[in-house]
Amino acid sequence: MCLQRISQKGTTKKKKRGHPVLLQHGLFQSAGIFVVSNKKKSLAYYLCDLGYDVWLGNNRGVYEDHSHLTSKDPRYWDWNIHDLGRFDFPTMVQYVHTQTEQRVTFIGHSQGNAQAFAGLCHDPDIAQYLDLFVALAPAYYVNDFKHWSLKLLQKLPDSVFELIFGSTSFIPIMHKCQLFFHKRIFSSFAYIMFAYLFGWTSDRWKKGRKPAIFQTTPRPISTKLIRNWLDISRSGRLKSQEYSDIAQARVAEERHYELGNVKCPVAVFWGKGDSLVDGERLVVEMRKIGVNLVFELGIEGYEHMDLLWAGDVVEKVFKHLERLLEERRSGREEKESSKRKGKESQRNNNKR
Repeated sequence: MCLQRISQKGTTKKKKRGHPVLLQHGLFQSAGIFVVSNKKKSLAYYLCDLGYDVWLGNNRGVYEDHSHLTSKDPRYWDWNIHDLGRFDFPTMVQYVHTQTEQRVTFIGHSQGNAQAFAGLCHDPDIAQYLDLFVALAPAYYVNDFKHWSLKLLQKLPDSVFELIFGSTSFIPIMHKCQLFFHKRIFSSFAYIMFAYLFGWTSDRWKKGRKPAIFQTTPRPISTKLIRNWLDISRSGRLKSQEYSDIAQARVAEERHYELGNVKCPVAVFWGKGDSLVDGERLVVEMRKIGVNLVFELGIEGYEHMDLLWAGDVVEKVFKHLERLLEERRSGREEKESSKRKGKESQRNNNKR
C-alpha cells in the first residue's frame, strides 16, 4: 500500500492543514485517477484548492513492492475485496486519523467504496474514525456483466480459471504494454478494450485526456480479486469470500455484507447511465434500513467513470460535493464553538 499527500501551496509545518480527505481509487486503477484531468477538474486538486488536507490511497499491488515478498510470489497476490476491506481500508483511515488528529472524510470511487463498505460492515467500529463516507459510483449492488467473454469467465471452475490466468497478477502483459508503447497508442487500444468489455464510453470526457487517463489505468491487480468480482457481478451484490480449513481442505465461505452495520454518515453519487453498478437501488435500501444517508445525487446520462472525468464534472459533481463538505465543516465548527463556550461557562461558574 502507498499513501500520498497533496499540500496546498504555501503550506508549512506551522500552518494548520485543513480537514483530512482520503481518496480511494477503483478496480484496475491507482490514485492517479484523481489527478489526471487539468488542475481545475481533478478531484484531488479541486479539494486541495478548497483548503482540504488531501490524501491519496493506493491499494496493494499498484506499485508491486513489498517488505519481503516479490511480485512473482503467489502469496503477494493472495487477496480479494474482503482483504482490502478488512485490512487495507481501516489501516489507511486510521493512519490518516493518527497523522491529522481529526476524523476523516473518505471518498471512494467504485471498488474504492466497495472496500469501505466491506470494512465498515465487517467492523462497524471503524466508523469512529470517519466524519463522512462518500461513495462515487457505489459498487455495492452490481449489475451482471453483459459481454459474452466475461460471462464465460464467470462459469469457469476455480481450477480452470487459475490454470488459464495463474495465481499472481491478472494478465500482467497489460502493464508491460503500458510501459512499452507510446501513451497515445496504448491509450487507444486500452480504451477500445475496456469499452468493448464493460460497455462504457468516453462521450462526456474532456477531449485529449485519454493518454493521461490510461497511464493510471490499468494497474496490476490480483487474479484472485478478478475472480471475486466475477462472482459478485453474477450474484448482484457485494459479498465476502473467506477461507477456512475444514477436514484438511480449504473451503470458501461466502456471505453478503450487511448495510445496517455502516454507522457513519454516508453520501452517494451515481450516474443514471451507469451499466456496471446500481446506485439508486443502494439509496433505496439505505433509506429502508435506516442508514444515516446525508446526501444522494443521481446524475442523468452519467456513466461509471464520468463522476471523475466528465467535461462538466465540476458543475455536476464537485460543486455538490463542495457544498456538502462545507456544511459538514460548519457543523463541526458549531460543535467546537459550543464545547468551548460550555467549558468557559463551567470555569466561570467554578470561579464564583
